[in-house]
Amino acid sequence: MRIGQFLQLWVPSYCWVIPLFELGGSSNECWIGLTPGRRAPSHCTAPGKALLAHRVYWRETVLKAPLKRYTEGTIVDVAMLRSNLAQAEALGYAVDRGEYVATLGGVAAPVRDHHGDVIAALGLAAAVDKLSGRALDELSETVVEAARGLSRLLGHDREVSTLRGADDADPLFAMMPGSRSHAA
Repeated sequence: MRIGQFLQLWVPSYCWVIPLFELGGSSNECWIGLTPGRRAPSHCTAPGKALLAHRVYWRETVLKAPLKRYTEGTIVDVAMLRSNLAQAEALGYAVDRGEYVATLGGVAAPVRDHHGDVIAALGLAAAVDKLSGRALDELSETVVEAARGLSRLLGHDREVSTLRGADDADPLFAMMPGSRSHAA
C-alpha cells in the first residue's frame, strides 16, 4: 500500500476506541503518539465515528454520556453527531477534521466479520489540510479498499455453499479441535 500516513486497526472499548496495531507512516508525518493500546474518545475520532455509525447499541451507550469538547471542532451536540454518523454510514467511511487534535484528523472505514458485523475500524491519520477535496477522496478510497480487503480476509462477502458443513463455512470454527476440518 503506498501511503505516507499511519494506518491503524481500532476496536471499541466502552466510550473509547483503542488502536491494536499500526502500519506504514513516515518520519515526515505529524503524529500524536496514539500507540497501540492507548485509548482515544470515540465521538471525535474517525475510527470511533466509523464504529459508532454501524454499532447501534454501542452508539446509544456512548451518546448517553456527556460528549467532551477537545477542540473547537469537536462535535458535542448529540443531534449533530447523529447526523455526522448517518453521513459516515452512507459514505462508507468517517472523517475527523481536527476534532480531537486541532491540527490532525483522519479517515476510517468499518471492518466486518464473516457475519457482516462491524468489529473494528481501519483508520488513517493525516494533517487536517489533507482532509478535503481530491486528497480526501484518495485517502478515503485507500482506507475503504483496505478495510474491505481485511473484511474479506475475515470472511465477509465470502460465498459459502449450502452443501458445506457449518465448520467448513467458518474458518475459525474449522481450526477448533473436534471440527471435521481440523487436522488431528
